[in-house]
Amino acid sequence: MITPAKKFRNFTVVVGGGGIKAMAAVPFFAFLTQQGLVPTRLFGCSGGVFVPCFWAKGIHEEEKMLEAVYAFQHRVANDKLFNDIDYRTLLGVANYPFGRFKKENALLFPNKFFSLCQSISDGLKLEDLPIPTILQATDLDTAEPVFLETGDLASAIYASSALYPVLPPIQIENKWLVDGAYHSETPLMEAVKRTNDLIIVLTFDQVNDNNPSSFFKFFTGFINQVVRHHTLSHTSLALNMHQNDILFLRHYFKAPISIWDVKKMPEIIEMGRSVLKSKEREILNALEM
Repeated sequence: MITPAKKFRNFTVVVGGGGIKAMAAVPFFAFLTQQGLVPTRLFGCSGGVFVPCFWAKGIHEEEKMLEAVYAFQHRVANDKLFNDIDYRTLLGVANYPFGRFKKENALLFPNKFFSLCQSISDGLKLEDLPIPTILQATDLDTAEPVFLETGDLASAIYASSALYPVLPPIQIENKWLVDGAYHSETPLMEAVKRTNDLIIVLTFDQVNDNNPSSFFKFFTGFINQVVRHHTLSHTSLALNMHQNDILFLRHYFKAPISIWDVKKMPEIIEMGRSVLKSKEREILNALEM
C-alpha cells in the first residue's frame, strides 16, 4: 500500500470510456504513485476499466503499468481478437438460411476477449482489490446502469467493455450486461451519489471521423457521438448535484483513433503525459488540505 507523504483531502477517481484512448490514464496513475496519493475509491467504465484495474491490483510504477499496457497491446494485435466471427449470428442478422439470432450472441465470439480480461484479472474478485473499485455496465434489457463492485473481476471487466452487438453480453446475477458506455461513458453521476470527496474525472474524446474506411469504424464513431451527447447531460446534472469540487482531465485527440487501434499506443500515452503536465499543479492544489 502507498503511504502519502503529507496530508491530502479524500478524493475519488472516475475514468471514463474511450476505447484504447483510455490507456492515456497511465501517466495520471503513475503520478498518484509518485505523490503518495491513494483514492478512496475508483470508478471505471468501458475502455476506462483497464488502467484502474492494473493500478488497483498493485501495478503502480509507470514502467510496470506500461509493461502491462504493451502486453495488452500485444494480445490484441496477435490474438486477432476481432477476427473470431460468429457467422451464424451474422447470417441471422440478414435473415439468411442457417442464420440464428439470439440476444445473448453477437457478431464475434466472446472467447478471445474474455481470455484477455482473465489475463488482466489474475483470478481476483473485485472485493479482493485493496481500493474499492466500481465498474459500470449496462443492463441489455432495461438500458439501466449496473455497478459491479463484487464478484469475478474478469467478468466485470468484460461486462463493462463488451461493445454490443460486436461482442456478446455476459450474464451476471440474472442480468445480461453490455458496455457501460451505453448508459453514460463516464460514471460521474454514481460517484456523486456515493461521496462528498473531491472527484477527479478522466475523459477521452476525439475529432469526428467523417470519412470512415470501414463499417466498424463508422459504427464505433457513431456510437461515440451518441454516447458523448448522453454523457454531457449526465455531467451537467452531476455538477449541479455535487457539494464538493470536481476536477476534469480532458484528453482530446485531434485525429481519430479507432476503438482498439493498438498501433497508436505511443501517441495515446504521450497525450496522457501532456494533459498531466498541464494539470499537475492544479491537481495538487485541489488535494492539499
